Amino acid sequence: MQLNQAEIEAVNNLKFQGKLRLQIAVFTAIAVTISSQPVTGLTLESSKLGSLSGLPGISIVPDQFLGWRFQVDNAIQVEDIGGHFTGGFTSNIFGTIVSLSSPNAFPQENPLSLEKISLASTTFSVINNNDINDTSVVFLTPLSITLKPGNYALIFGTGLFGAVGTDAMPVPRNQTILPNTSFFFGGVADSNSLFSWKELPSPQVRGDDGDPYFLIKGNIVSSIPEPSSIDSLLILGFLGVSSALLHCKQKN
Repeated sequence: MQLNQAEIEAVNNLKFQGKLRLQIAVFTAIAVTISSQPVTGLTLESSKLGSLSGLPGISIVPDQFLGWRFQVDNAIQVEDIGGHFTGGFTSNIFGTIVSLSSPNAFPQENPLSLEKISLASTTFSVINNNDINDTSVVFLTPLSITLKPGNYALIFGTGLFGAVGTDAMPVPRNQTILPNTSFFFGGVADSNSLFSWKELPSPQVRGDDGDPYFLIKGNIVSSIPEPSSIDSLLILGFLGVSSALLHCKQKN
């Protein structure tokens, strides 16, 4: 059966549309692959969690903040922050993450200027539903931020970021610090001192039994292409579609 010119053009148009759909599908797959990065669950802890005994504890009050230094080797997506708290107080405290210049550095601003250097912050009240008196709780609150490899600190306090409450972080005897981590606090040593950062002394010096327990949960983010790499892939995809269009038109 011999096709007339109109029928031939109709068949060619169908072929052209099919090739175009295929090229667009490939281009879309490239974009989806770039945007969908696989992740792996992550838990960062400052110490080995001890018994939920509640006492003794280190206070979180307007003139005393508590901080924990941690390192990030691969990009991570933080989802929750928290730790071991006494809990049960009626008002809120703040949690904030700041960057540090080195593994043992203090934040670059004094404690009262934390809001200037905060990478992410939240306020929360620690809910303690334990029925037993003097029983503490491990509590997490949402905080979302992506951190690149580097040195950081998680700090809990009050009097900033809208927080007006108090709490405490228990330090039971069997709650001991993990390797490659350290603590500091923002406080006033005496009536003649300024509110500044200081190393948190060891439990023996403080007269306590153990160390605070800080906790971060999130995901390890796989290698994300640099913007220039993403742009290049998208341009190549666009050129592929354009080339297909031109090729089909020339054949027609």
